Amino acid sequence: PGTGTKMVCDVFDGCGSTPFGQEMDLPNGFEMTAVIPGGSSISSIEAPITPYTHLATANALACSSVTAAAVESANDAVDQLVGVDIINTQPVDITNQAAVNGASDSAIQYALFISGMAETLNLGSDDFNNNLSSLGSAFEDGEIENGEEGFDLPTFISNVDNAVINASDHENFSENAAAINNASTQLDDVEEESSNGTWTPYSDNNGDGD
Repeated sequence: PGTGTKMVCDVFDGCGSTPFGQEMDLPNGFEMTAVIPGGSSISSIEAPITPYTHLATANALACSSVTAAAVESANDAVDQLVGVDIINTQPVDITNQAAVNGASDSAIQYALFISGMAETLNLGSDDFNNNLSSLGSAFEDGEIENGEEGFDLPTFISNVDNAVINASDHENFSENAAAINNASTQLDDVEEESSNGTWTPYSDNNGDGD
């Protein structure tokens, strides 16, 4: 996107100088991607584009052969990180109380994980583009290793936990205890699976298309 493209800050503690729920300019050169299996019968496509679809895209494109199976495997791998279907779940705008109240538990969980990742990538700073690019590079092999490409795995887990805790105390989520509990349980699983310093899905591409 060029200058003037905006997004809403979804980090509870703010995005740089932009408070939660306020619009902010995207940095020049911002690029976030998603990839889905193609088909000759597809005439239009609707899918969310998030830091997690960006992760999956990096893994899929690192495969020696970018097949439909490789794409599905990459998306499935990141599903395991977030605990929802990252392609077929539309994350809710957590800054909008009415939208949150009408959203599914999965849409809320996805959005809270996005909020935590946005804080980890320092959304609102000049470093965001580089951090996002490095995140993709770190997952090309299908796993997230603490410190690889500068990505701090414990900080990511802490930031998602911060999003979950803030949501539990925020008026926008007064009717969504189940979704918050689900997100917390998923994060506990990620933390346990990362106890050796690396998060690896149960079955991943490992950058080779298998």
